[in-house]
Amino acid sequence: MLRSKKGISPILATLLLIAIAVGAILITYAWVITFTSTQTQQSGAIIALENIRFYAVGSTNNRTEIILRNSGSSSAKIVAVYWSSSSFSSLANIGTSEYTLTPTHRIG
Repeated sequence: MLRSKKGISPILATLLLIAIAVGAILITYAWVITFTSTQTQQSGAIIALENIRFYAVGSTNNRTEIILRNSGSSSAKIVAVYWSSSSFSSLANIGTSEYTLTPTHRIG
């Protein structure tokens, strides 16, 4: 005949599922925090454009000032600067010397 089968109660099963879900969430959270902090530390140089100023001194003495800041943890080298007065198709390399931008350093 039929034997009586015993299992866990529905309340205990629900609590067990909640505990497993919370554990999985905590493990995922710890991994994401560790991964993002590692990736942020490995990013090295973070170059940010701080400001651009255009000076019109006359018809031929116009000047542009570009200020860059390295907020990263390692140095960066600026090896070329390109400029165009009209479009990207007419870019000209105006910088020929190499400049090292150290962390938390500002040029401009």
